Amino acid sequence: MLLSSCIVSIFYLNKIKTFSEYTAATYLECMELSHQLEVSATNEESLLSKYLLSNTDSPVYIFALRQNHNELKQIINDINEHAFDDNLKENITLLKKHEIELDKLLSELLDSDVSDKSRYQSVLSHYSFIRNASVEISNYSSNRYETARLNTIKLVDSSLVISSILSFLFLMILAFCFAFILKISTTLELKTIRDPLTGILNRRALDEKLRTLTLYNEHSKIPFSLIMIDIDHFKNTNDTYGHQTGDKVLIDMAALLDSFIRPGDFVARYGGEEIALLLVDTGLDEAFMIAERLRNSVENHQFTTAEDTPLNVTASFGVAEFSRQTDLIKEADTALYKAKSNGRNRVCISGLF
Repeated sequence: MLLSSCIVSIFYLNKIKTFSEYTAATYLECMELSHQLEVSATNEESLLSKYLLSNTDSPVYIFALRQNHNELKQIINDINEHAFDDNLKENITLLKKHEIELDKLLSELLDSDVSDKSRYQSVLSHYSFIRNASVEISNYSSNRYETARLNTIKLVDSSLVISSILSFLFLMILAFCFAFILKISTTLELKTIRDPLTGILNRRALDEKLRTLTLYNEHSKIPFSLIMIDIDHFKNTNDTYGHQTGDKVLIDMAALLDSFIRPGDFVARYGGEEIALLLVDTGLDEAFMIAERLRNSVENHQFTTAEDTPLNVTASFGVAEFSRQTDLIKEADTALYKAKSNGRNRVCISGLF
Protein backbone atom coordinates (compact mmCIF):
# COMPACT_ATOMS: atom_id res chain seq x y z
CA MET A 1 0.00 0.00 0.00
CA LEU A 2 2.80 2.42 0.95
CA LEU A 3 4.77 1.47 -2.16
CA SER A 4 1.84 2.12 -4.50
CA SER A 5 1.11 5.44 -2.74
CA CYS A 6 4.71 6.55 -3.25
CA ILE A 7 4.59 5.62 -6.95
CA VAL A 8 1.34 7.55 -7.45
CA SER A 9 2.77 10.51 -5.51
CA ILE A 10 5.88 10.61 -7.70
CA PHE A 11 3.71 10.43 -10.83
CA TYR A 12 1.61 13.44 -9.78
CA LEU A 13 4.62 15.32 -8.41
CA ASN A 14 6.33 14.98 -11.80
CA LYS A 15 3.18 16.24 -13.50
CA ILE A 16 3.03 19.25 -11.17
CA LYS A 17 6.79 19.83 -11.50
CA THR A 18 6.48 19.87 -15.30
CA PHE A 19 3.67 22.43 -15.09
CA SER A 20 5.65 24.49 -12.56
CA GLU A 21 8.69 24.49 -14.86
CA TYR A 22 6.49 25.56 -17.77
CA THR A 23 4.98 28.33 -15.63
CA ALA A 24 8.42 29.58 -14.59
CA ALA A 25 9.61 29.58 -18.21
CA THR A 26 6.48 31.50 -19.31
CA TYR A 27 6.87 34.18 -16.65
CA LEU A 28 10.55 34.49 -17.51
CA GLU A 29 9.61 35.04 -21.16
CA CYS A 30 7.02 37.66 -20.14
CA MET A 31 9.59 39.38 -17.93
CA GLU A 32 12.10 39.59 -20.80
CA LEU A 33 9.46 40.79 -23.30
CA SER A 34 8.12 43.42 -20.91
CA HIS A 35 11.66 44.68 -20.43
CA GLN A 36 12.00 44.98 -24.22
CA LEU A 37 8.66 46.83 -24.27
CA GLU A 38 9.87 49.21 -21.58
CA VAL A 39 13.03 49.96 -23.56
CA SER A 40 11.05 50.46 -26.78
CA ALA A 41 8.48 52.77 -25.14
CA THR A 42 11.25 54.75 -23.41
CA ASN A 43 13.08 55.20 -26.72
CA GLU A 44 9.88 56.36 -28.45
CA GLU A 45 9.10 58.72 -25.59
CA SER A 46 12.64 60.10 -25.71
CA LEU A 47 12.49 60.53 -29.48
CA LEU A 48 9.23 62.41 -29.27
CA SER A 49 10.50 64.60 -26.43
CA LYS A 50 13.51 65.60 -28.52
CA TYR A 51 11.21 66.53 -31.37
CA LEU A 52 9.02 68.66 -29.15
CA LEU A 53 12.05 70.49 -27.77
CA SER A 54 13.50 71.08 -31.23
CA ASN A 55 12.74 74.04 -33.50
CA THR A 56 12.17 71.88 -36.54
CA ASP A 57 8.82 71.00 -38.09
CA SER A 58 10.24 68.10 -40.09
CA PRO A 59 7.95 65.02 -40.28
CA VAL A 60 11.02 62.76 -40.07
CA TYR A 61 10.49 62.24 -36.33
CA ILE A 62 6.89 61.24 -36.90
CA PHE A 63 7.86 58.75 -39.59
CA ALA A 64 10.45 57.28 -37.23
CA LEU A 65 7.86 56.99 -34.44
CA ARG A 66 5.43 55.34 -36.85
CA GLN A 67 8.07 52.88 -37.99
CA ASN A 68 9.18 51.98 -34.45
CA HIS A 69 5.57 51.59 -33.37
CA ASN A 70 5.34 48.32 -35.32
CA GLU A 71 8.10 46.85 -33.14
CA LEU A 72 6.29 47.99 -30.00
CA LYS A 73 3.06 46.46 -31.27
CA GLN A 74 4.78 43.12 -32.00
CA ILE A 75 6.23 42.98 -28.48
CA ILE A 76 2.78 43.56 -26.97
CA ASN A 77 1.37 40.74 -29.14
CA ASP A 78 4.18 38.40 -28.01
CA ILE A 79 3.47 39.16 -24.35
CA ASN A 80 -0.22 38.52 -24.99
CA GLU A 81 0.61 35.05 -26.38
CA HIS A 82 2.48 34.14 -23.17
CA ALA A 83 -0.04 35.60 -20.74
CA PHE A 84 -2.13 32.89 -19.05
CA ASP A 85 -3.21 34.36 -15.71
CA ASP A 86 -5.92 36.97 -15.17
CA ASN A 87 -3.61 39.70 -13.88
CA LEU A 88 -1.38 39.56 -16.95
CA LYS A 89 -4.35 39.40 -19.31
CA GLU A 90 -5.91 42.45 -17.69
CA ASN A 91 -2.70 44.50 -18.02
CA ILE A 92 -2.18 43.43 -21.61
CA THR A 93 -5.76 44.35 -22.48
CA LEU A 94 -5.04 47.89 -21.26
CA LEU A 95 -1.72 47.88 -23.14
CA LYS A 96 -3.40 46.89 -26.39
CA LYS A 97 -6.04 49.57 -25.86
CA HIS A 98 -3.36 52.26 -25.51
CA GLU A 99 -1.38 50.81 -28.40
CA ILE A 100 -4.43 51.01 -30.66
CA GLU A 101 -5.09 54.61 -29.61
CA LEU A 102 -1.42 55.41 -30.13
CA ASP A 103 -1.44 53.84 -33.58
CA LYS A 104 -4.50 55.89 -34.49
CA LEU A 105 -2.91 59.14 -33.24
CA LEU A 106 0.32 58.56 -35.14
CA SER A 107 -1.62 57.89 -38.33
CA GLU A 108 -3.61 61.09 -37.87
CA LEU A 109 -0.44 63.09 -37.21
CA LEU A 110 1.13 61.90 -40.42
CA ASP A 111 -1.98 63.04 -42.34
CA SER A 112 -2.16 66.46 -40.62
CA ASP A 113 0.01 69.51 -40.00
CA VAL A 114 3.09 68.24 -38.14
CA SER A 115 3.93 71.75 -37.02
CA ASP A 116 1.12 71.74 -34.42
CA LYS A 117 3.18 70.22 -31.59
CA SER A 118 0.45 70.66 -28.98
CA ARG A 119 -1.26 67.56 -30.33
CA TYR A 120 1.72 65.38 -29.34
CA GLN A 121 1.01 65.46 -25.62
CA SER A 122 -1.56 62.67 -26.02
CA VAL A 123 1.07 60.57 -27.78
CA LEU A 124 3.49 61.16 -24.92
CA SER A 125 0.89 60.15 -22.36
CA HIS A 126 0.27 56.86 -24.20
CA TYR A 127 4.00 56.12 -24.34
CA SER A 128 4.29 56.94 -20.65
CA PHE A 129 1.44 54.57 -19.80
CA ILE A 130 2.93 51.77 -21.93
CA ARG A 131 6.34 52.27 -20.29
CA ASN A 132 4.88 52.20 -16.76
CA ALA A 133 2.66 49.21 -17.59
CA SER A 134 5.65 47.32 -18.99
CA VAL A 135 7.55 47.94 -15.73
CA GLU A 136 4.56 46.67 -13.75
CA ILE A 137 4.28 43.56 -15.92
CA SER A 138 8.02 42.97 -15.60
CA ASN A 139 7.92 43.20 -11.80
CA TYR A 140 4.84 41.01 -11.59
CA SER A 141 6.36 38.39 -13.94
CA SER A 142 9.61 38.49 -11.98
CA ASN A 143 7.81 37.77 -8.70
CA ARG A 144 5.71 35.02 -10.24
CA TYR A 145 8.80 33.52 -11.90
CA GLU A 146 10.65 33.40 -8.59
CA THR A 147 7.64 31.76 -6.90
CA ALA A 148 7.34 29.16 -9.68
CA ARG A 149 11.10 28.51 -9.55
CA LEU A 150 11.03 27.95 -5.78
CA ASN A 151 7.99 25.69 -6.14
CA THR A 152 9.86 23.66 -8.76
CA ILE A 153 12.82 23.27 -6.39
CA LYS A 154 10.49 22.16 -3.59
CA LEU A 155 8.81 19.68 -5.91
CA VAL A 156 12.20 18.31 -6.99
CA ASP A 157 13.18 17.94 -3.33
CA SER A 158 9.89 16.18 -2.57
CA SER A 159 10.40 13.86 -5.53
CA LEU A 160 13.90 13.06 -4.30
CA VAL A 161 12.58 12.29 -0.80
CA ILE A 162 9.86 10.03 -2.15
CA SER A 163 12.34 8.43 -4.56
CA SER A 164 14.60 7.72 -1.60
CA ILE A 165 11.68 6.16 0.26
CA LEU A 166 10.86 4.09 -2.82
CA SER A 167 14.47 2.99 -3.12
CA PHE A 168 14.50 2.04 0.56
CA LEU A 169 11.24 0.12 0.21
CA PHE A 170 12.54 -1.59 -2.92
CA LEU A 171 15.72 -2.62 -1.11
CA MET A 172 13.66 -3.83 1.85
CA ILE A 173 11.50 -5.91 -0.49
CA LEU A 174 14.62 -7.28 -2.17
CA ALA A 175 16.13 -8.08 1.22
CA PHE A 176 12.91 -9.77 2.32
CA CYS A 177 12.74 -11.78 -0.93
CA PHE A 178 16.40 -12.72 -0.61
CA ALA A 179 15.92 -13.80 3.01
CA PHE A 180 12.81 -15.76 2.07
CA ILE A 181 14.57 -17.46 -0.85
CA LEU A 182 17.58 -18.16 1.35
CA LYS A 183 15.33 -19.67 4.00
CA ILE A 184 13.54 -21.84 1.45
CA SER A 185 16.87 -22.81 -0.12
CA THR A 186 18.33 -23.67 3.28
CA THR A 187 15.24 -25.68 4.18
CA LEU A 188 15.40 -27.59 0.90
CA GLU A 189 19.12 -28.15 1.31
CA LEU A 190 18.60 -29.47 4.84
CA LYS A 191 15.93 -31.81 3.54
CA THR A 192 18.36 -33.23 1.00
CA ILE A 193 21.16 -33.87 3.50
CA ARG A 194 19.27 -34.48 6.76
CA ASP A 195 17.39 -37.54 7.95
CA PRO A 196 13.78 -36.40 8.49
CA LEU A 197 13.27 -38.57 11.60
CA THR A 198 16.46 -38.01 13.60
CA GLY A 199 17.70 -34.69 12.15
CA ILE A 200 21.24 -36.00 11.67
CA LEU A 201 22.91 -36.34 8.26
CA ASN A 202 21.54 -38.92 5.84
CA ARG A 203 23.40 -41.51 3.77
CA ARG A 204 23.69 -39.19 0.78
CA ALA A 205 25.44 -36.57 2.91
CA LEU A 206 27.71 -39.23 4.43
CA ASP A 207 28.79 -40.44 0.98
CA GLU A 208 29.60 -36.83 0.00
CA LYS A 209 31.67 -36.30 3.15
CA LEU A 210 33.54 -39.55 2.45
CA ARG A 211 34.36 -38.43 -1.10
CA THR A 212 35.62 -35.08 0.18
CA LEU A 213 37.82 -36.68 2.84
CA THR A 214 39.17 -39.20 0.34
CA LEU A 215 40.27 -36.43 -2.02
CA TYR A 216 41.74 -34.46 0.88
CA ASN A 217 43.63 -37.54 2.06
CA GLU A 218 45.42 -37.77 -1.30
CA HIS A 219 47.32 -34.56 -0.52
CA SER A 220 47.35 -34.34 3.28
CA LYS A 221 47.64 -38.03 4.22
CA ILE A 222 45.58 -37.19 7.31
CA PRO A 223 43.86 -40.38 8.53
CA PHE A 224 40.13 -40.74 9.10
CA SER A 225 38.01 -43.59 10.41
CA LEU A 226 34.43 -44.82 10.25
CA ILE A 227 32.32 -46.34 13.05
CA MET A 228 29.20 -48.25 12.03
CA ILE A 229 26.63 -48.63 14.82
CA ASP A 230 23.65 -50.97 14.91
CA ILE A 231 21.01 -50.91 17.67
CA ASP A 232 20.79 -54.39 19.20
CA HIS A 233 17.49 -56.29 18.89
CA PHE A 234 15.82 -53.26 17.28
CA LYS A 235 13.25 -55.43 15.48
CA ASN A 236 12.17 -56.95 18.78
CA THR A 237 11.78 -53.45 20.23
CA ASN A 238 9.51 -52.50 17.34
CA ASP A 239 7.51 -55.73 17.62
CA THR A 240 7.18 -55.51 21.41
CA TYR A 241 6.62 -51.80 22.01
CA GLY A 242 5.50 -50.56 18.63
CA HIS A 243 7.05 -48.41 15.94
CA GLN A 244 6.52 -45.20 17.91
CA THR A 245 8.91 -46.53 20.55
CA GLY A 246 11.28 -47.69 17.82
CA ASP A 247 11.31 -44.17 16.33
CA LYS A 248 11.85 -42.66 19.78
CA VAL A 249 14.83 -44.96 20.40
CA LEU A 250 16.33 -43.95 17.05
CA ILE A 251 15.85 -40.24 17.81
CA ASP A 252 17.35 -40.55 21.29
CA MET A 253 20.26 -42.66 19.99
CA ALA A 254 21.04 -40.09 17.27
CA ALA A 255 20.91 -37.24 19.80
CA LEU A 256 23.20 -39.14 22.20
CA LEU A 257 25.79 -39.90 19.53
CA ASP A 258 25.60 -36.38 18.10
CA SER A 259 26.32 -34.93 21.55
CA PHE A 260 29.54 -36.96 21.77
CA ILE A 261 31.13 -36.17 18.44
CA ARG A 262 33.92 -33.61 18.16
CA PRO A 263 33.95 -30.50 15.96
CA GLY A 264 34.72 -31.65 12.42
CA ASP A 265 33.30 -35.16 12.91
CA PHE A 266 30.03 -36.30 11.34
CA VAL A 267 27.15 -38.50 12.48
CA ALA A 268 24.68 -39.85 9.91
CA ARG A 269 21.83 -42.32 9.68
CA TYR A 270 23.06 -44.97 7.28
CA GLY A 271 19.81 -46.88 7.02
CA GLY A 272 17.23 -48.56 9.26
CA GLU A 273 18.72 -48.80 12.75
CA GLU A 274 22.30 -48.29 11.50
CA ILE A 275 24.12 -45.05 12.34
CA ALA A 276 27.59 -44.07 11.07
CA LEU A 277 30.23 -41.86 12.69
CA LEU A 278 32.90 -40.35 10.45
CA LEU A 279 35.92 -39.34 12.53
CA VAL A 280 38.34 -36.86 10.94
CA ASP A 281 42.08 -36.92 11.75
CA THR A 282 41.54 -40.15 13.66
CA GLY A 283 43.47 -43.42 13.37
CA LEU A 284 42.17 -46.91 14.11
CA ASP A 285 43.29 -47.06 17.76
CA GLU A 286 41.75 -43.72 18.68
CA ALA A 287 38.56 -44.62 16.79
CA PHE A 288 38.33 -47.84 18.80
CA MET A 289 38.58 -45.92 22.11
CA ILE A 290 35.90 -43.45 20.98
CA ALA A 291 33.64 -46.34 19.95
CA GLU A 292 34.12 -48.02 23.33
CA ARG A 293 33.21 -44.84 25.19
CA LEU A 294 30.12 -44.47 23.04
CA ARG A 295 29.12 -48.11 23.59
CA ASN A 296 29.39 -47.60 27.33
CA SER A 297 27.34 -44.38 27.16
CA VAL A 298 24.59 -46.13 25.18
CA GLU A 299 24.48 -49.03 27.62
CA ASN A 300 24.15 -46.67 30.60
CA HIS A 301 21.77 -44.21 28.95
CA GLN A 302 18.18 -44.23 30.19
CA PHE A 303 16.05 -44.87 27.09
CA THR A 304 12.24 -44.93 27.39
CA THR A 305 9.30 -46.25 25.42
CA ALA A 306 6.68 -44.05 23.79
CA GLU A 307 4.81 -44.30 27.13
CA ASP A 308 7.94 -43.12 29.01
CA THR A 309 8.62 -46.45 30.67
CA PRO A 310 12.33 -47.35 31.08
CA LEU A 311 13.89 -49.36 28.28
CA ASN A 312 17.32 -51.02 28.18
CA VAL A 313 19.07 -50.45 24.85
CA THR A 314 22.52 -51.52 23.69
CA ALA A 315 24.38 -51.21 20.40
CA SER A 316 27.12 -52.96 18.47
CA PHE A 317 30.05 -51.06 16.90
CA GLY A 318 32.28 -51.80 13.91
CA VAL A 319 35.42 -49.68 13.41
CA ALA A 320 37.59 -49.27 10.30
CA GLU A 321 40.31 -46.85 9.19
CA PHE A 322 40.47 -45.48 5.65
CA SER A 323 42.87 -47.29 3.35
CA ARG A 324 43.16 -47.00 -0.43
CA GLN A 325 43.41 -50.77 -0.69
CA THR A 326 39.98 -51.43 0.91
CA ASP A 327 36.39 -50.19 0.89
CA LEU A 328 35.94 -48.21 4.13
CA ILE A 329 32.19 -48.76 4.46
CA LYS A 330 32.51 -52.45 3.67
CA GLU A 331 35.32 -52.85 6.22
CA ALA A 332 33.32 -51.08 8.94
CA ASP A 333 30.23 -53.14 8.08
CA THR A 334 32.24 -56.36 8.30
CA ALA A 335 33.53 -55.34 11.73
CA LEU A 336 29.96 -54.53 12.81
CA TYR A 337 28.79 -57.94 11.66
CA LYS A 338 31.54 -59.53 13.77
CA ALA A 339 30.43 -57.50 16.81
CA LYS A 340 26.85 -58.72 16.39
CA SER A 341 27.97 -62.30 15.77
CA ASN A 342 30.13 -62.27 18.90
CA GLY A 343 27.22 -61.46 21.18
CA ARG A 344 26.34 -57.78 20.45
CA ASN A 345 26.96 -54.79 22.76
CA ARG A 346 30.62 -54.74 21.83
CA VAL A 347 33.17 -53.02 19.57
CA CYS A 348 35.05 -54.88 16.84
CA ILE A 349 37.88 -53.57 14.64
CA SER A 350 38.20 -54.32 10.96
CA GLY A 351 40.66 -57.16 10.29
CA LEU A 352 40.62 -58.44 13.89
CA PHE A 353 38.48 -61.31 15.16
